[in-house]
Amino acid sequence: MEVRLSLDHIRRHLNTFQVNEGIQKEACAHDVATALAFIEQHAFDPTFSVKQLKRRCRLKNNNISSRFKLYVGLGIQRYVEKRRIEAAKKLLALDQFGIYHIAVAVGYAHHETFCRAFRRVEGCAPSAYQAEAVALRHRNAA
Repeated sequence: MEVRLSLDHIRRHLNTFQVNEGIQKEACAHDVATALAFIEQHAFDPTFSVKQLKRRCRLKNNNISSRFKLYVGLGIQRYVEKRRIEAAKKLLALDQFGIYHIAVAVGYAHHETFCRAFRRVEGCAPSAYQAEAVALRHRNAA
């Protein structure tokens, strides 16, 4: 029960984050704009997959992945990973939630997978990032 309450609390925080990637959806091809809209709503779903995106958005185009990369600059999976890690960084900096709960809230089914992805994107472990963010906040408050 406590884990469920904690996840709901974290997800409420996630909903307050505005992620502005600087992507002009109007300038994207229709299929890419549709994919971006779907990702915005489902990026934190641990069952997210490119196959699900294609099916749910009725994207018949087999090369949506390459078109997405052309317009966005990242492949679909890397873009979703980046969105998840950016949200996790904001939650880690709050220092209110445990890393396991943050991992689950941003869409990772396994803590270890989250830690590997975080290290790949940020170059450090989530715990090190959190410690540095907290230390920085304390230095700025003093």
